[in-house]
Amino acid sequence: MIKVNLLGNDDSNRASSYVFLGGFMGIFSLLLAGCIYLFMATGSHLVLVQRNSESLAAELKELQQITNEVKELEDKRKMLQAVTSTIETLKAGQLGPVKILDDLNLALPDKSWILSLQENQGNIQIIGVAHSNYEIVNFMQALEISPHFKKVDLVESVAAGLVEVIGYNHFDYNYFRHVVPVSARSAALSDMSQEAKSRGLEFNETSGPPAVSRQQSSHQSEGIITRRPLARESKVSVWTSLEPVTGKTFVINAVVDYAALTQKVIGNE
Repeated sequence: MIKVNLLGNDDSNRASSYVFLGGFMGIFSLLLAGCIYLFMATGSHLVLVQRNSESLAAELKELQQITNEVKELEDKRKMLQAVTSTIETLKAGQLGPVKILDDLNLALPDKSWILSLQENQGNIQIIGVAHSNYEIVNFMQALEISPHFKKVDLVESVAAGLVEVIGYNHFDYNYFRHVVPVSARSAALSDMSQEAKSRGLEFNETSGPPAVSRQQSSHQSEGIITRRPLARESKVSVWTSLEPVTGKTFVINAVVDYAALTQKVIGNE
């Protein structure tokens, strides 16, 4: 009778189990070692990244401080520019009118007079009188040459009867005269009267030159005989020429070049 072992050999089964278990443990050990290696490598990388982050944060903080300092310096520079611009504007405002009037006085030819002067934001209007168009043209050309004026335009030139208003300041011993249109004679006399009273002088309208020679005496000075008044009189005598003359009234518009004026004011310091 033949016997068959259906369960197999116990020793061979046990050996197979050991081989499987050993292979599993080896693979598990390799996986565990790999995980440990990856963990340690990741930890080192994280430490490096953290250190770089801290370094970058420190650099960023330093850059922010430098940026704030630069911004403060820029704000101070803008403030200094604003102060400098304000000072230049004030200087130009103080000396500007003086230089403009000086240029007008130098440009005004003989036999020409300015009656009024108005300025509005750099636009200036000059109203005056002259004996002829020749003086008006010379006046405009002189203004165009001046560095303080530009866009000099003649608005109108009208024929008009002119009259000379002549005066004598007894206090300063000086003669003066103004040429105005006949229609403006009364207004000119009124302005002169107010100016004389504002200076504490008596205003007298006469028919002709005053007899000032009666108030003079001989005076010896370095071998030369001169004459001078015995005493100063606090008054002004004014009279009008007997015959009017034909002349021109004119209106001129111009623009004041404040940029050139400011540069000249600052450059003269």
